[in-house]
Amino acid sequence: MSQLALLLSALDEGHRELAIALDGLPDEDVWRRPHANLLSVGEIVGHIAYGEATWLLPAGSGEPSVSSSFVDQKFRYYLRQLAEPVSLDLGAEALATEISRVHTEIRQSVLALQPKLEDPFPGDSAISWGDRIKYMIFHVAYHTGQIYSARHIFGHKTEDN
Repeated sequence: MSQLALLLSALDEGHRELAIALDGLPDEDVWRRPHANLLSVGEIVGHIAYGEATWLLPAGSGEPSVSSSFVDQKFRYYLRQLAEPVSLDLGAEALATEISRVHTEIRQSVLALQPKLEDPFPGDSAISWGDRIKYMIFHVAYHTGQIYSARHIFGHKTEDN
């Protein structure tokens, strides 16, 4: 297995755990914030997708080439999101389907490019392809943990955490 395939497999595992974290989420809690200083599960999922699209899809125009309502500047960063709450017309099942679709499309795009992990990411010579993928593995895992915490605050029973 190539190093690229190995890193993408680790990223896939993070998305598998994310799907488990979303399982059984009631629609009414998708966009509800568990506290004024915390993002909703939907906002966190949107942020995960935005991060993956902007960190792993080079595009000449500066805009990611995956199409999704999650790939929007409003999901860029916690402090901005906190001040400007986001709520889309998506229930829990649609939310889980969309993040899975976005990840799959990005993964296929990266595989098609077959980047060398040590090569600089286009437009950003300071960070290599390998470092970007490694960061996304961490990013998905970190925010999946936040989703579990939000669900616990709501009193949801979740699997395996």
